[in-house]
Amino acid sequence: MTSRLLNKYQAGLTLLETMIVMAILALVMGIAGTSYQRFFSSQDNKAKELTALSEQIQTFRLKAMALGKMQELELGSIFSSEVTLCDGFTNNKVIFHKNGTVAIGPICIMDLENVQKTILVDWVTGATTFAD
Repeated sequence: MTSRLLNKYQAGLTLLETMIVMAILALVMGIAGTSYQRFFSSQDNKAKELTALSEQIQTFRLKAMALGKMQELELGSIFSSEVTLCDGFTNNKVIFHKNGTVAIGPICIMDLENVQKTILVDWVTGATTFAD
């Protein structure tokens, strides 16, 4: 009796239904993978730009201390074409005093997604961080 019920009400998926589900999953994973890579590559670019800025600031800071005279750094020369200074941003030079202090306010940049970001520079150490 039970074998007759199983034949009448078979459970499970056909091969075609399984293949359709697999195709949908492959499509979703392809889209998600591309978005995942794009997100992390943009994060890497931001980190690289901040690292480049930090290195340039520290180099010029040490140069000013070693030479014993003021040094100026043009911000436009640091950033790649992917990251630009904000429109109307007038504070485009960093001044390094002979005692090692850095004279600049917050640095305004536009990232890859045209989002305005602010970079803060510690005036004593020259360390850079993104403002939250």
